[in-house]
Amino acid sequence: CAISSTRSLTIKLGACPPSDPLTKGISVAEPTAAADMKLSVYPNPSVNDFNLRVITADRELITVRVFDAQGRLFKEIKVAPYQTINFGAELKAGYYMLEVRQGDKVKAMRVVKY
Repeated sequence: CAISSTRSLTIKLGACPPSDPLTKGISVAEPTAAADMKLSVYPNPSVNDFNLRVITADRELITVRVFDAQGRLFKEIKVAPYQTINFGAELKAGYYMLEVRQGDKVKAMRVVKY
């Protein structure tokens, strides 16, 4: 709301830490984004509950975790591919994050309950 001079700040970041010689040559599998895994959550937002369907080519069991807005684990559900489940009737109004994991594939989605 007033006129002031322009300021700048130089930030220097340190170099990446050297690799650990004990783990050199060992690759650790990190969760990957699942391009071939599709989530269908409806209705979103919802007043009552949600329906979730995970569409994937893999046959492996799927783990769905529901986190609240503070990142606390609220619920964990096991689902088969293409199975439609109903969840969230017990949730209070607010924002929730779904983490859907199948093997090393992970997808996340936000749901809103009114």
